[in-house]
Order: sequence, then C-alpha cells, then structure tokens
Amino acid sequence: MRSLALLVVLLPALAMAQEPRALEPTNVLSWPRAGVDRFGCMLEKDFETRDPRFNCALRNYVNRGNACTGAEAYYEGPAFPADKASKVMAQIERIEIANEAGQVQSVTLILKQRQTQTAIRALLGLPTSPRAALPANISSVSIQGCRAEDASQVCNVVLLQGFEHQGAGDVECGEEGDRPEPTPQPGAAPADKSD
Repeated sequence: MRSLALLVVLLPALAMAQEPRALEPTNVLSWPRAGVDRFGCMLEKDFETRDPRFNCALRNYVNRGNACTGAEAYYEGPAFPADKASKVMAQIERIEIANEAGQVQSVTLILKQRQTQTAIRALLGLPTSPRAALPANISSVSIQGCRAEDASQVCNVVLLQGFEHQGAGDVECGEEGDRPEPTPQPGAAPADKSD
C-alpha cells in the first residue's frame, strides 16, 4: 500500500518531466533542447520573424539527418533574427542558435557590455554559484569573453548548452563518412553476406 501511495505521488512529477518545457520568448533559459519546429513557431509568433520552413505551419517534423551523412539536415533549424536580440533583453547585443538533430543544441548570448560572472548569472536568472543545479534542459553554462578589469573579471559571452555536440568526429562513422555495419543484436542470426 505504501509503494502505491508513493507511485501516486511520483507519477505527476514523472509526467511533467517528460513534457517539453514551455518556450518563453524572453527567457533564454527555456530555449536549449527545444524542438526546432517549436522554436521556429515561437520566432514567428513572438518575434514576427517567419522562417521559410521552421514556422507555425510545420507539422509532424522529424529530423532525418545524422552526423555522418546528411549533415545539412542534421544541423537544420531556424536562426535567431539579428535585429530582435534586444526584444529578449535590452542587455543582449546578439543571439546565436546551434541546432542539432532537430533540437536547439545551444544558445550563445553576446552581451552589449561586459559584466562580472555573478552579475551575468543574476541577469539571466541562473544560480549564482557555478556548482548549483541548472534547469533540467541545460547541461552546462559557460561564461566567456572575459578580461581583467579592476580587481575582477568581466565577460560578455554566455553559452547555454542543452546537450553535448555530437558531430561526425564524435561518433563512429566508418571511413569517409560511411556508416559502419550495424551491430547485430544478441541472439540474432548473422546477416547473409553472400552476393
């Protein structure tokens, strides 16, 4: 009975963890790991920028690329419009989006003015300690573009990474980008190689 009660308590939390995080146009922390179709629709609705493909009319999008072959499709997705960065936050000069496998892999923010890392974390709503837990959709935060100023470091670039980049150099592609032979499943009959 006790385990049933625990299951009833945990099920809603597990279901919420499976649902995609809501995209908030002025909260860049919500963007990493978003589907490129959802991200493109947000750009159209909230920033009045309609990507020719990744817009609100796109339905049932499935990324068909892979890191070994079809790299163009693997990295497809909308770019953030250069003239709309200050609509997200007045302190942002430019926003760069890296798409991978149908999701926003990372968001890079270039700030108008250099600030301390603590000030940048506060500005973005990140925990002030670099060791603190991050939102579930962000695997890492890197604050870059730093230089010494007075007694501290001031920086102007923030990389919000949703997941590690997986390019052709990171996966087994075989020779010259060819996919290697599939690994047989345990207990499966060997493939017939006679031609």
